[in-house]
Amino acid sequence: MPEKLNMNYGWKFFEGEFPQEIIKGHYDTYMHAKAKNGPAPSMPNFYDGEFEDVDLPHDYVIKGKPSEEYNESQGSLKRNGAWYRRSFQLPESDRGKRIVLLFDGAGMKTEVWVNGQPAGRNESMYNSFYIDITPYLVYENEINIVAVHISNKSVEGWWYEGAGIYRSVWMLKMEAAALDVWGTKAETIEGTDGSWQVRVESTVYSLLEHQEGRIRLRITAPTGEAVSEAEYPFTALFGENVYSSSLKVEHPKLWSVEETHCYRLTSQVIVNEKVWDETETSFGFRAIAFDPDKGFFLNGKGLKL
Repeated sequence: MPEKLNMNYGWKFFEGEFPQEIIKGHYDTYMHAKAKNGPAPSMPNFYDGEFEDVDLPHDYVIKGKPSEEYNESQGSLKRNGAWYRRSFQLPESDRGKRIVLLFDGAGMKTEVWVNGQPAGRNESMYNSFYIDITPYLVYENEINIVAVHISNKSVEGWWYEGAGIYRSVWMLKMEAAALDVWGTKAETIEGTDGSWQVRVESTVYSLLEHQEGRIRLRITAPTGEAVSEAEYPFTALFGENVYSSSLKVEHPKLWSVEETHCYRLTSQVIVNEKVWDETETSFGFRAIAFDPDKGFFLNGKGLKL
């Protein structure tokens, strides 16, 4: 399992935007075209001592005063842009690992900088997202600065949405070759003899140019009994590597509204006989069908939606 650290505490916050410097002349144009020349609050040496201290989750719109001047569909509250900043340190032992920031929810539009470098963005406040910050980090006694800009120039819903980093933020520390975030998919396919096939797609993300290992899969029934296993070798290159396999399960207990039988898929990445990563994925076996005249069927039985 990757090491998962809570990043909800110790943030600095400012509501509002900072004026952009006017770009004029060849030298200014050249310098502003560089990656490490973003808005002032994104820079590591920016002074944020007068920013407000906040913890997450944080919605900064809700603290405003309602006014007829603003959109009533959004609570009649002002929707500014805003900045969040946070510092952290990493031990030298983390060098060589993949470091990811996982945002459970932020927005509306979110831009993330790490040590002055643009690391990634997300365009909706209704999905979780993650950003690989490995290339931008410093270690040991040096300080890392993550800066997050929230933009609210548009809306996604016709209800109060708020704004900010409104759910938790996590730091994931992963081995140099490990299952990607949300990197395991399990699809169940019903057979004709009471058995089912479980198609598994495993995405291994590697920081290394060439890494060999094995992927080990095990399906466990609700009782805790292992009902199917598989293992196969892989050779991962730098970046995402997708592998597919299929496991057979005989006469599984079906998931239904009345009996929610859930199975567990355990996925391991093994390198040099050591488990570099392990994740668990819950899933169920169920057959669904739609009939234009009779409606929806779950496991062969009609079900009113």
